[in-house]
Amino acid sequence: MRSLPSLTALLAGLTWIACSPDLTVGNKNAGSLNDLADNPTATAVATATQGIFDQSRNLLAQFYIVFTGELGREGYCMDPTNPDCVTHPLIEGPDPGRYEVTSLYYPPWVPIRMANVVLKSVERVAGLTDQQKEGVRGAAKTMKALNFIYLIGVFDQSGLPIDVDREPGSALAPVVSKAEVFTYIGQLLDQAKTHLQGAGATFAFRLPPGFAGFTTPATFLQFNRALRTRVDIYANNYSAALTDVSESFINTSQGTLTNMNLGVYHSFGTASGDVALQQFVYDPTSRIVMAHAALETDAQLRADGTADLRYQRKVTRVTRRTLQGVTADLGFTIYNSPSAPVPIIRNEELVLLRAEANIALGNTSAAIADINFVRAASGGLPAISDPYVPVGNQPAALLDEVLYEKRYSLLWEGHRWIDMRHYGKLAELPKYAANHRIYPYWPLAQAECVPRTPPPAGCTTPTPL
Repeated sequence: MRSLPSLTALLAGLTWIACSPDLTVGNKNAGSLNDLADNPTATAVATATQGIFDQSRNLLAQFYIVFTGELGREGYCMDPTNPDCVTHPLIEGPDPGRYEVTSLYYPPWVPIRMANVVLKSVERVAGLTDQQKEGVRGAAKTMKALNFIYLIGVFDQSGLPIDVDREPGSALAPVVSKAEVFTYIGQLLDQAKTHLQGAGATFAFRLPPGFAGFTTPATFLQFNRALRTRVDIYANNYSAALTDVSESFINTSQGTLTNMNLGVYHSFGTASGDVALQQFVYDPTSRIVMAHAALETDAQLRADGTADLRYQRKVTRVTRRTLQGVTADLGFTIYNSPSAPVPIIRNEELVLLRAEANIALGNTSAAIADINFVRAASGGLPAISDPYVPVGNQPAALLDEVLYEKRYSLLWEGHRWIDMRHYGKLAELPKYAANHRIYPYWPLAQAECVPRTPPPAGCTTPTPL
């Protein structure tokens, strides 16, 4: 990817309005990007750091949850004004030039670019203490890592450019492998940990509402370690995952939904200058988005014969509708307004990540204890046995049981497709029709491919299952 010449979106009420892509033209409305890089003030650095958080939510505000949810067979886009939203992800596949690819590829590069600018400016700024500078570095690198997590989750074997902190006009950063991307993300998070440990008691900038409870360097470090745990699992570093999760905000002291939902969120709003969830995500009438019928048939039963409480809370019966051969009568109730928060990572996920790590390491009793904690607190389900013996429609293997828990605990949050791919289980996802296909990852966006000769291997649409 080319090093972006300017920040491409407004930071509501906070930052600069980019008047022109030509860097030689001064910004007549406010301070320029060059001012921040070359003559930064403490206020400008704090404002730009807040901008990293602001821009990091744009991907989740629109298509990320819907596309990853479709690919993981959690639901369908059934927009009557856009029938292609069924055929492209499920039949024809992702084309590098179409919006299914570009809408997931471009948004994270804006906060990544902003983080790079902030990290340079903090080296030159006066008016911030050394501890405050460390806080900026720790937050910027953590959020930069988060955006790479979003990208690699979608593009996977296509790889990514990571050496993108380059001057405009310089050579293109090479596209590196998935393994190299995960190594880089881990390095960013570990560097951020060191910065946060030296950041003192407070930050020199404000964090958004979704970070309530994680607004000091010490508590933000718990968020950092939570993300590191997820990356450890993706990279099969299970022993490291147990270490990192112990330093996160994981909490099994209370079996309540409040405790399950403890975590960090992207916050949205409808006020002037804010960013609202688009109806592709928040869809109270299920006009655009419908839930997959398998969510009902696969839900395990409680002692009284009713369905898993997670299914009951998150899915509802709606008017039956058919589009492009797909018929559905279930809708989602997860995001109920354009101001609904979207989780980045929650305690419920951390408990299940720890269970995953323990299963991989052969610590089955510890894994079962965590699984049962989530089953009771979130699903209202009876405990599974130790040793594990499936009952009813429970999966045959303990790994599949924890994947069931993640499916319903993290429903419509962007995880199912990634989890099934991680364990080589994509072929187990349900297909509604014989001509439906399961794509393992997305190809790189066309604008990343055209300038490179030859194009990287990740510029080709992958073979579907």
